[in-house]
Amino acid sequence: MQNSIIILFPSIILLAVAIYTKNVIKSLLTGIIVAAFIVKDFAPIESIKLVLTRLFEQTEISNLIYQTGNYDNIYTFAFLIILGIIICMITHTGGMAAYTKAIKKRLNSAKSTQTVSLVLSNFFFMDDYLNTLTVGSVMKPLTDAFRVPRAKLAFLLDSMSSALCTLIPASSWTAIVLSQLQGVGIQDSLGAYLKAIPFIFYSWLIIFSAWFVVRGSIAFGKMRDFEDIALETGNLFGGKEPMQDLTTESNHDSSLIDFFLPIGLFMATVFLSFAYTGSWAFLGGQNNLVTSLQKGDALYS
Repeated sequence: MQNSIIILFPSIILLAVAIYTKNVIKSLLTGIIVAAFIVKDFAPIESIKLVLTRLFEQTEISNLIYQTGNYDNIYTFAFLIILGIIICMITHTGGMAAYTKAIKKRLNSAKSTQTVSLVLSNFFFMDDYLNTLTVGSVMKPLTDAFRVPRAKLAFLLDSMSSALCTLIPASSWTAIVLSQLQGVGIQDSLGAYLKAIPFIFYSWLIIFSAWFVVRGSIAFGKMRDFEDIALETGNLFGGKEPMQDLTTESNHDSSLIDFFLPIGLFMATVFLSFAYTGSWAFLGGQNNLVTSLQKGDALYS
């Protein structure tokens, strides 16, 4: 069964249901049920028992408590909090305004602004959270100035962040993938991962789609409606009430140093932490830089 093409059916059916119903819960439940039937050789009673068993296991009180108190989750929350603090600091000190002012002189259209957001995402490939929050905060005032709807900016950020993390072998996602490969007995996990990169079709396709949409000025469906509303009325939220922006900018003069220094220090800290947990020789370990990045612990970096 493991080598049969039938194991792809749950994913295919899940995607088909998602496209048809546009409902995440129904799609996931359908995929789970189909997978259970395959595992139990299409025996109805046994398949239903397996679905109910798995669902109840995932909703036990003890399991919820474990997930809440799991150290991995705590480290993730701490990372996001620190990143949020840095972004607020850059905004408050005027670094964000200085960067916006400097780059805005070189932008003359919504297309060029969206292109910059795609390019900027390439510099924050180490983590998808880091990519989304940083590039989003930087590009928001620029896309607002050219009346790019927030939904379009969200699409561009999401398209690049996760996809880049899976394709570039020096990211938090790469470390997790390598650990999973090692866990199933693959010795040369990096070699296997590098060989698999050309076949990570979703990442390649979504990155290509984002560039194709931006450079071709393509819009359809709801996105076209959002763009039309933004251009005609200036409302960037599809005609809905604008969300409150809780960040405040400083009134005093600032320079690009106020923008690049905090982000540079943060990126350097993440990189060095990643290498340290992978036992880099330069930091007292026994591995070279490439090996340390392979073995680095993404969650504790």
